[in-house]
This record gives sequence, structure tokens and C-alpha cells, in this order.
Amino acid sequence: MRRASVKNCKLCAFCTHWYDPGNSAIEPLNPGLNLWNYDEKAKSFCTLRPGKIQRLASQTCSQWVCKIT
Repeated sequence: MRRASVKNCKLCAFCTHWYDPGNSAIEPLNPGLNLWNYDEKAKSFCTLRPGKIQRLASQTCSQWVCKIT
């Protein structure tokens, strides 16, 4: 597990478009400071990309939308 500041890094693991309905690849570390742990080796698909191509949780893109409120 790696640590990340959710609002500053635009990782797929924290994006609403990255298909992880149970949020199994992320866990809160200190939500008050927006610090979360994520599994950088987790794979899922992006709902915006055609073909359901697998993407790593540590990848980024320009259409990122934070799923942590």
C-alpha cells in the first residue's frame, strides 16, 4: 500500500470513473488531512474508456473526478 494526498494527486484509484464499487483498493489513513492508502498494483477498468481496458490504480488521466468527498 502506498500513501497519497487525494486532492493533490489525480490517481485512478481515487477517480469516480475507475470501476471499484467496493473501494477495495483504497483505505483512509487520515481523512481529515485527505491522506489515504491505496494499492498501486490493483487493476480495474475506466468507465470512460472504450473496450474496458485494465488500468492500474496508480495511473492518471485528464478526466479525473475525485470520488472522495
